[in-house]
Amino acid sequence: MIIKSKLNFNLLKIKSIGISSAIIVRGLFDYLDVRIIDDITIFS
Repeated sequence: MIIKSKLNFNLLKIKSIGISSAIIVRGLFDYLDVRIIDDITIFS
């Protein structure tokens, strides 16, 4: 029983790390898109 709850907790930690890193990556891509659009509007 203790092992099972520990495993569930580890899975939860892995899941939350995965979700937060996905959010970070998505934020980076959004930032890059905005930068590219800004550069296009500035230079054109």
